[in-house]
Amino acid sequence: MNPRHDLSIIVTTVGRASLLRAVRSIFSQRFSGPLQVLIGVDTDLSDGKLADYRATIEAECPAHISLLWLDPGYSTSRRHGGVHDCCFGGSLRAILTLLADARFAMYLDDDDWLLEDHVTSLLSAIDGKSWAFAYSWFCDGQTGERLCVDEIESVGIGRGVFTDRFGGFVRPSGMAIDSLALLKYLYLWSCSPFPAGDGVDRLIFDRLSRHPVGCTERATVCYSLDPNDDAAPLRRSFIEGKGKVYPDTPKPDSLRRTPPRYPAGQPVPRHDLSIIVTTVGRTSLLRTVRSIFSQRFSGPLQVLIGVDTDLSDGKLADHRATIEAECPAHISLLWLDPGYSTSRRHGGVHDCCFGGSMRSALTLLADARFVTYLDDDDWLLPEHAATILSAIEGKSWAYSFSWYADGDTSEPLCIDEIESVGVDQGIYAETYGGFVRPSGLTIDKLALLKYVHLWSTAGTPSGDGEDRVIFSRLRHEPHACTGQATVCCAIDPHDPAHPARVEFMHRKGITFRSQTKSESTRGRLTAEIRNPKL
Repeated sequence: MNPRHDLSIIVTTVGRASLLRAVRSIFSQRFSGPLQVLIGVDTDLSDGKLADYRATIEAECPAHISLLWLDPGYSTSRRHGGVHDCCFGGSLRAILTLLADARFAMYLDDDDWLLEDHVTSLLSAIDGKSWAFAYSWFCDGQTGERLCVDEIESVGIGRGVFTDRFGGFVRPSGMAIDSLALLKYLYLWSCSPFPAGDGVDRLIFDRLSRHPVGCTERATVCYSLDPNDDAAPLRRSFIEGKGKVYPDTPKPDSLRRTPPRYPAGQPVPRHDLSIIVTTVGRTSLLRTVRSIFSQRFSGPLQVLIGVDTDLSDGKLADHRATIEAECPAHISLLWLDPGYSTSRRHGGVHDCCFGGSMRSALTLLADARFVTYLDDDDWLLPEHAATILSAIEGKSWAYSFSWYADGDTSEPLCIDEIESVGVDQGIYAETYGGFVRPSGLTIDKLALLKYVHLWSTAGTPSGDGEDRVIFSRLRHEPHACTGQATVCCAIDPHDPAHPARVEFMHRKGITFRSQTKSESTRGRLTAEIRNPKL
């Protein structure tokens, strides 16, 4: 299935007025194909003006361009109280790339802008390549004056003043990547190689430089100069050598001059645990989230609910209203509903047919270091959060045992002793080295950041098996088990493992007679495979 957009353009912002110029330069492109603009708010430093900027952008947006805003209400950067090292945007670039509704993703800082033929030339350059870039202009960010083409910095692999130190360089603004070809590098946007929290652009370039690259051979990106940048003396020398005047006026809204909110160092995350639920709007979502609300744990929890696609026949809005009304004071809610699916099953980009890239994106968005996953038809027993947080201390991941349960009656049937039982255990010991199902699995996301993208990849041609892919990496990392069964897994007759489960329960003296499961996504997938027109 072809993606719905030719290119997704990612802009991260702190609410600077220059955001309007950046986005308008996208709107002015001489390109009539479908484009998507994803704007992520790291934190709002606009003194209340960002809402007006957003209204202006939405009013001016052309018909062939779609907009997606992501403003979680907090920063993902440790500079402003978040979890991730990158002090300029936190994990937002990685999140928005995963959410992008096109295979090709381009980046643009909110103080830079594009010339009108940028998109056309860039899409031509990336054809058959893993990534591409255009040359850029050094510009006065205050007046918008183009001073001269950058011939010393953002000039490609093995070129320019950074050749000896970094093997060359290409700055993020104007860079485009094939997000599927380079999926394993996306998490690096949230990292920093330096204590100050910068240098993410060097880190990304180091990995990209190992892959086929295209160049437009044209300067179509306007880079806003900042006298506070460490490279300012170098740029001044080059620009003045070209007979131009380097702008000495302090750059308006310079992020390099903006003091961090936590100057004493990395703050403690605002939540002890983030619990991620992906949904297609099943009624069972209410039971799932209520089981989180009922945890015997008084510390701050975050629940992130990602909508893959809405199959609820209009009921999801009511489910959301109910959940928000019942949410306890110590739990915060974040809903992410982009209005489209990231899964190729429903027209998106990513292989995984159960949530697309939603789990990956929400993991990076989580406002806690420890992240738990829960399917929207499974549920937790009240002691789960407390026991899993105790088990993961000093480890990279942890899990609890689970109950086989009747999803229609909410009845726990018996403890699963054959499947989700750990590394080198159970019926999958020989084929997969054991297994732990996603529901109830908890990870230290910073320790396992390099694996987060794997939630969006399928382990089989039919689009499932992402849980096996993840487990194949986790099994080699330090882990622990609570030793208790605190997760209820709704069994599904459409699941390939169902016969083994029924046989096991029969040996335990338990008879499960149901031949169906309400709102089964596996049953729906089976029908879709048999009839792709569904």
